[in-house]
Amino acid sequence: MSAKRIIIVYDHNRLGGQGPQAETIKSNNDKIVYWVIDNNIDNNIEGKVNNLKNQNDTEFCIVIHGDKVYGYVNNKFKNEQKIHVFKYSSEGFDKELYKFVVSLVLKLNNTSWEEAFDNLWDHCVKTNEKKKVNEILRLFLPLDIDMQALEIIQKDEEKVRKYLHSNKDIEGMFQSRKGDNHYRQKLYDLWYLIGEKPPEDGNWKPSEEAKKLTPIDNPDPNLRKLAGLNNGSPKESPIYKFLEFLDTSKNDGKDIKDVTDYLCNPFKNWKINNKDINTFHDWYCALASCLRGEEACKE
Repeated sequence: MSAKRIIIVYDHNRLGGQGPQAETIKSNNDKIVYWVIDNNIDNNIEGKVNNLKNQNDTEFCIVIHGDKVYGYVNNKFKNEQKIHVFKYSSEGFDKELYKFVVSLVLKLNNTSWEEAFDNLWDHCVKTNEKKKVNEILRLFLPLDIDMQALEIIQKDEEKVRKYLHSNKDIEGMFQSRKGDNHYRQKLYDLWYLIGEKPPEDGNWKPSEEAKKLTPIDNPDPNLRKLAGLNNGSPKESPIYKFLEFLDTSKNDGKDIKDVTDYLCNPFKNWKINNKDINTFHDWYCALASCLRGEEACKE
């Protein structure tokens, strides 16, 4: 039996009067669409979802017009893996979403609604995948920005010293660490989000922030390599050693050139799918490529 896909479209304004003037339900095999116009959200959205969500292989896309209703519904279901909530508007940034919503709603009373259903569903799935990828990339984005800045100033030892170590004007990068595993925690979160358990037991565990994010389904094999999980001990992997160095470096500012040389080129002779990974930015770009399933990352 195929998975059941349910779309709920809510618009109290009825697409500016273009949409059906009464609640409409269409269904065929694994597809169900509800057109909801009544603002009794507890019954018309939350109630429908709660009545149907425990059925086997049921997944929802809830598409809402209006900030208040969207905020309420999104908060209700934000921890549900198979309930995806989207906001649409004719003036919103996602013009494609609005186009697909209008197409489906205007076809609810004829036989071509199923194709419009599939178009809207596929768009929501792709949007959700992009969201998952961006959430993971944001874990490492501040460090990527720091490393790129360090590369720019690496030949000026005084600027590097100020960047890494606190002075009267700024808090240095090393002083901004929070806890003994500040940088390695990002890697632990990545392990959790790609559904991988490291080969050895340890004290690692995902952060509360990571637990709120959606894990990646069927991660690319090269993603495991980038995360240091392809073979042997992850603690011996280039990325773990780099993040460990950031976590444990002393704050005395000595040997600044050696420290800078390592930070700007930590992954010598590391290759992923025949691509050189030398800098942290190389690693970050490869991570983005693998998470997005781009051809350049595939074996």
